[in-house]
Amino acid sequence: MDTILIVEDDDDLRDSILELLQLRGFNVVAAADGQQALDELRAGLTPCLIILDLMLPVVSGWEFRNQQLSDPRLSEIPTVIVSGINNLEIESRRLQATAFVSKPINFDLLFKTVEQNC
Repeated sequence: MDTILIVEDDDDLRDSILELLQLRGFNVVAAADGQQALDELRAGLTPCLIILDLMLPVVSGWEFRNQQLSDPRLSEIPTVIVSGINNLEIESRRLQATAFVSKPINFDLLFKTVEQNC
């Protein structure tokens, strides 16, 4: 079963994405900040996709992505940026993201992106 890592600090949104992906048959691991996500990955988690918010406590999505890209084992994991920032498309390209989805989330677009990568 494919595993997806969700990195989102909004409890309600994170739980909603988690439950909807589980209903679609995915194993889902959730982290409330970038540090928790990095810890999971460094402990051996190998997801088929990371869904990453940028505005996170402790370690931001930007810093998470920079650390991910600097680690050869983690850099190849497809990452979808999910954020409400104004310049999301530009930031997603700069962060070498696989795709991006603006908040409020279009779940059909998110699921299509998930299915393309997992």
